[in-house]
Amino acid sequence: MNATALRVCAQDTQDAFFTEVVEQLARQALQHRAVQHPYLRALGDGTLPDMRWALVDFADHYYGYSAHFPRYLTTVISRLEEPEHRVAMEGEKTALAQEMVALKQLDEALQRETLALQRETVAHEKLAAALETLEAALRRELAFKKEKSA
Repeated sequence: MNATALRVCAQDTQDAFFTEVVEQLARQALQHRAVQHPYLRALGDGTLPDMRWALVDFADHYYGYSAHFPRYLTTVISRLEEPEHRVAMEGEKTALAQEMVALKQLDEALQRETLALQRETVAHEKLAAALETLEAALRRELAFKKEKSA
């Protein structure tokens, strides 16, 4: 959940205390060293040397790290005292679950594409080797014809 979503959730409840707590958490989260990590910044800026590999790697790891987050969120929601807070957080939990499904699908699609590119690379390498063999055979044949005609 990003800072804007947290603020909207807080505004909907009209709870000043909750709003302040959520905004403080959002500020802390956005300043956390994990969010400011150079790898994530470069990924966000698109400045990594191999963005395709970086996206596959990120999607794979992000999904793995966040797979258990819904259970944690369920525990937090169950401990909320205000019904409107529980309703708001259940909505966020549903959105998170949908995002995780989309990320898993993206990860699977990127892995399939990566595998297809690897297969294509192997096919190109085999084709190049076959062309080199053909070229060598043609040169031998030309040399043989020159010797025969001389």
